[in-house]
Amino acid sequence: MTAVNIETHALNAVYVILNLFVTGLPVRILHFWHSMVYAFVYVLFSLFYTLGGGTNEANKNYVYSVLDWKGSTGFTVGISIAVIFVAMPLVHCVCYGIYRLRRAICCHGDGHMIDSKEVELAYRDNPSYTADKDAS
Repeated sequence: MTAVNIETHALNAVYVILNLFVTGLPVRILHFWHSMVYAFVYVLFSLFYTLGGGTNEANKNYVYSVLDWKGSTGFTVGISIAVIFVAMPLVHCVCYGIYRLRRAICCHGDGHMIDSKEVELAYRDNPSYTADKDAS
């Protein structure tokens, strides 16, 4: 594990967790599919990148070694499916849990909290959003 790897992944995860605690951004449990679509698009990108002759900084034909489409295709497909259908929903559930914890701490157990003004303004024209509602 290199310093760049730690900075890229671990510090990013810490930033996201801290950001979920200090912002008023709501996390909706039923939006788990957004992260799944993102992961699917990234997997497609890595496939097309490899097939198009793209290389990483070490001049290898993959972005990440686990996404080596030319070297171990079966393993890469398995990892891709696991990330899309297991890891991404799990990560989203962790983010939702952090959101619920923040609400519990902020609301002192009464379950009511107004989301930030920015969030309220951004969603004011959306009929399915109410600032005081805890949509799951």
